[in-house]
Formats: sequence, C-alpha cells, structure tokens
Amino acid sequence: MKKYEIQSPQCLQINAQVVMNGFCYSYCVALLEKLKALKSKRRIFEDPAEADFREAHGGKSKLTLIAYAVIFKLQQQVEDSFQDTGDSSRPGLVTEGIACVEEFLAIFVSKPKKPAED
Repeated sequence: MKKYEIQSPQCLQINAQVVMNGFCYSYCVALLEKLKALKSKRRIFEDPAEADFREAHGGKSKLTLIAYAVIFKLQQQVEDSFQDTGDSSRPGLVTEGIACVEEFLAIFVSKPKKPAED
C-alpha cells in the first residue's frame, strides 16, 4: 500500500482553511493526526488485546469514546472512508480508513512541475 505524507499548506493546490462542500483540509488533517496518535498509543479500542483477538476471529471491538468521535468526524469529511464502523470496529478497518483518508488528502497536494523539454 502506498504511503501518503501530510503536506504543509504551501504545497497544496487549495487554501487549507477553505471549506468546500463541508470538507476542510486543515480540519481533516487535524482529525487524521489525532487518530494516528491514538493508534500509536493503542488507544483506539477499549481493550486493544481483545480487539486483536476478535479481529482474528472475524469480530469487532468497542472503540474508545475519543476514537469514536474522531472516526465519526473523519467519516463526515471523507465519506465511506471507514467502512463498517460504528461504535465498534476492527484494527484492520481502522488502518484501511487511515490509508483512505491519507490518499484522499493527497489529491490536493501540488505535484512538482517537470522542466520543459526543448
């Protein structure tokens, strides 16, 4: 899976503060960064060990309140980014959702221009 990096506002094709049809790049980045921080601290699920076990057996686990709130708001920013997620989910679905949002945000990053060939 390709890794996408969050870009500084200077590298964007859009104004990071502008809201377009309910979408705001800066707001979405802030939510994504918070979710990634929660993931790195294993604070996505109420019982992380149980979440790993349940996923291995096809089940879901309860999200922490903060993880649920962040995922809910990210879902509003990038619709259908977190498939099959309510107040419970699976670690793999959260990872896929993060990747989806990163790829979506990459749409707005300016590509370096190639020098014109003579």
